[in-house]
Amino acid sequence: MNPQSPAGTISCPHCKNSFELTKALKGQLRDHLKEEFDKEARVTLEREKKRTELEAAEKARSTYPVELNDTKAALKESKKATEAAQQGVLKVRKQARELQQQREQL
Repeated sequence: MNPQSPAGTISCPHCKNSFELTKALKGQLRDHLKEEFDKEARVTLEREKKRTELEAAEKARSTYPVELNDTKAALKESKKATEAAQQGVLKVRKQARELQQQREQL
C-alpha cells in the first residue's frame, strides 16, 4: 500500500493508477501472504532441524572416542583390581593350607 493512498486503495507500480481493494482481494492477498510466510517458516524450520541434527551427530562423534577411552581405562583398572583381589584370596588360601599342615604335623 502506498502511504499517500487512502485506506483500502492500492497503486499500480507500473501505471500509478489507484484501485480500491475489495474484501475479496484483501482476503486473497492475506491468504497468499500467509501461505508464503508458512512456506518460508517450514523451509527455515527444516533447515534448522538439519543443522541441529548435524551438530548433534558431530558432537556425538567427537565425544565418542573420549567416552570409549574412559570406559576402556575403567575396565583396565577394574581388571587390575580383580586380579589383585584374586591374588590376595590365593595368598590367604595358601596360608590357610600351610597352617592346616602345621597343625596336622603337631
